[in-house]
Amino acid sequence: KLGNWVKLGDDVTLGDDVKLGNCVTLGDDVTLGDDVTLGDDVKLGNGVTWKTTPCQVMCHPYLVYPHSPTHIGVGCVIRPVKYWLTCVEPPELAEHPECLPWSNYRAAIHLVIEWLKEQQS
Repeated sequence: KLGNWVKLGDDVTLGDDVKLGNCVTLGDDVTLGDDVTLGDDVKLGNGVTWKTTPCQVMCHPYLVYPHSPTHIGVGCVIRPVKYWLTCVEPPELAEHPECLPWSNYRAAIHLVIEWLKEQQS
């Protein structure tokens, strides 16, 4: 299922049961595994492969990324996965109001967590 305004680059491979939300842009040579769901306005750069390229999600203004198998970074703040899962609204937000709404980061963190789980299996 492809939503409105989706742009697919050359040589893109989409696995079975992939759902892409509206305004998704996929760069050239992107490969996604089966059953991957991406939300609205997700952009993946050229050469991104879901199963082998570290999952990095740009949330304005900071990047969410796997720092290690057990830690996720949001900008320069690196915390254990458990911290991000149990933290309703991180205390760091008091110093970084530009990260609001936090729900955008929470969704990106969960995407990175899913990628980490897949790497461990």
